[in-house]
Amino acid sequence: MPDIDEKTKEELYRHASIYLHLKPNEHFGIAVLDAIATATIPIVPRTGGPWTDIVEEGKYGLGYTNTEEIPQLINKAEEIIDREKTFKSRERYSPENFRRKLMKALSMAMHSRIAE
Repeated sequence: MPDIDEKTKEELYRHASIYLHLKPNEHFGIAVLDAIATATIPIVPRTGGPWTDIVEEGKYGLGYTNTEEIPQLINKAEEIIDREKTFKSRERYSPENFRRKLMKALSMAMHSRIAE
């Protein structure tokens, strides 16, 4: 559903337990993060940012290499993945954590420049 409004998106996620992401090699995948923020288990391609950065290679969701795997993953998702743990992982992307990580990176960069 392209260009969906926030209210409709929230309503859809609220009634879902699994989010299936079909776009391979995506750099980040904000929709996957939206799923995690609503305790919806993401199933993503094992390529790109959704797999490595958001789902953390199976820690907060499931991954597939070919579409034939998807039905089995859907059937087993709630047995394999802890929805509460997935939901709590959304804090990785909170403004406070972003600010803390940014300040740490800036501090490290400044210290390395001073050392030169």
